[in-house]
Amino acid sequence: MKEAYIQLYNRNEKSIKILMALSILLFTIGTIGLIFRLSSWNMQLFEISLWQNLYLIFQGITTFFILKSSLKFKRFFISWNNYEISYHFPKNKHPEKFRIDEIKALKIVGNEINVLLKSDESKTINLNYAFIPKRNFIREYFETLEMNLA
Repeated sequence: MKEAYIQLYNRNEKSIKILMALSILLFTIGTIGLIFRLSSWNMQLFEISLWQNLYLIFQGITTFFILKSSLKFKRFFISWNNYEISYHFPKNKHPEKFRIDEIKALKIVGNEINVLLKSDESKTINLNYAFIPKRNFIREYFETLEMNLA
């Protein structure tokens, strides 16, 4: 069977990093403006109200952490080759893998794939984490694998 590596969530990493830099810039402008506002220094560039400075700081912080959490979704995947299947889904703490020749039984129910290994260990692959075109591709692979096991 053909090898595949499917990333569950597509993220444009360059755009996210650019937006993170802009959020840092917003935070910096807000902080400098707040310092100038609270001190006796005057600078025309930072002559905005206290609330606008606080809003810039808040917006910079929240945007940064939202984008940072968005980058974490790049680590979730499912992949397979002729010998093993490995995956990492949001509910799993670590990537998991198992060899194809260790599969005892395979059952596809809705959007869940239940894999019973020869060691009587059960693995559940939830396809709800993947978008529909990728979900269908993954399901087709496991249906083919299920037919080959029978």
